[in-house]
Amino acid sequence: MDPEKDKPTGKLPTTYKEQVELYRSKNLHVANSENTEKILQRINYYRLSAYGLTLKDPINNDQYVNGASFNKLLSLYEFDRKLRVLLISVLETIEIAFRTHTSLPIDLDLWAIKIKKTLLMKNFIKNLWMNWTT
Repeated sequence: MDPEKDKPTGKLPTTYKEQVELYRSKNLHVANSENTEKILQRINYYRLSAYGLTLKDPINNDQYVNGASFNKLLSLYEFDRKLRVLLISVLETIEIAFRTHTSLPIDLDLWAIKIKKTLLMKNFIKNLWMNWTT
């Protein structure tokens, strides 16, 4: 048993308060710690952090640019969330129109195939009967 291999990997869990301090230590302005903690209880730290990638310092990627704030980060998240809601409703309309437009030709083709099969089966049975009775 190797103690080095048995060590847990990854980042240690942090409290909401520690997450706020982590943002601050990376030069992200947090105006209201208590409010930010409540938001972090609702929206995961890592989910929000992804929206802050555009606010990161291009030279020191561990830090946010001067003037970056939690409110800006949250605004990016909210913009994306609202945009997704709008797009979902539009995409649903497009999907339904597409399905409606394509379903009739497919149904007609399937109906034609079913009729052909039925006629072929009737002909087969008729020929079989005729050959059997003669």
